Amino acid sequence: MPNVILDIASLPKSQSKIASAHANQFTSLLSNVRLKLEEPNNQYKLKADAHQRENIFRPRELVFVRLRRERLPPGRHLKLTKKKWSPFPISKRINKNTYMWTYQQNLILPAHIMLILPTHLMLLISTVIFHRMTVQSILNM
Repeated sequence: MPNVILDIASLPKSQSKIASAHANQFTSLLSNVRLKLEEPNNQYKLKADAHQRENIFRPRELVFVRLRRERLPPGRHLKLTKKKWSPFPISKRINKNTYMWTYQQNLILPAHIMLILPTHLMLLISTVIFHRMTVQSILNM
């Protein structure tokens, strides 16, 4: 038993030249619109990527790590608690933006690191802020 009247109707075996021309014109129109939309998007991407800084770290390089609150050991986490943790050596580079690093035993291994900073930048900042600390004491932490 047919569900719809079109199930009974016999459809022509040949294609209409007008219909195929219309379909080809419509697909070419859609591809042109897609290209016109991709051009400004690529320009926006180039301008946005110009402001991005690419951080590529090598193994045995020291980095400061910024962790989320839920990745820290249990306890109170106030807004004045430490946000960037002492320098950790990178043990392995997995891909362009993923690294394995050795961590302290009391930290939970993070599933997502919010920010990694090279040590030399943080050392410059920390020596200005904490003028009593020497670079050697920061590295020994």
